[in-house]
Amino acid sequence: MNNRKVYLDNNSTTPLHPEVQKEIIRACGIFGNASSMHSFGREARSEIETARRITADFLGCRPDEILFTGSGSEANNAVINNIICSKIPCTNKECPVGCGHKNHIITSAIEHPSVLQTCKCQEQRGFSVSYMPVDSDGIINPDDVKAAVKPQTALITVMLANNETGSLQPVKEIAAL
Repeated sequence: MNNRKVYLDNNSTTPLHPEVQKEIIRACGIFGNASSMHSFGREARSEIETARRITADFLGCRPDEILFTGSGSEANNAVINNIICSKIPCTNKECPVGCGHKNHIITSAIEHPSVLQTCKCQEQRGFSVSYMPVDSDGIINPDDVKAAVKPQTALITVMLANNETGSLQPVKEIAAL
């Protein structure tokens, strides 16, 4: 019998690469409040801004487009709520809710729980949410999304790769709608 262990839960969490672990340990020694003006704070702020520039370069965007959050769930919640709270003017003069703003979200039935919970909270506030079904392979049909779009649609939120099944969604086609 082979007693060798094989880790098969990379979908949940992945072991740190040794170089990443070394960098995290180094950064833990920088303990200043990045909002403070003293030297410890300025050093911490400099580290954050360096990380922001490196991330932006890697992603091909501007540093001011990078927002660091404490978790993926916090990021999902912040993005959805900020888009919804921006109250983008509705193009439909006969808005069924009467709010005069876009009040419709499209998401998939298999989104991350943080997305689904945020959408459910928006439903309680009076927004309508269309939950797109998936096929037997866990894939959304872009035509279903297209059919669900209405003048009040403020947001379409679909994850690229499902965190449970690994199914890849046709986000390029959905974004082109």
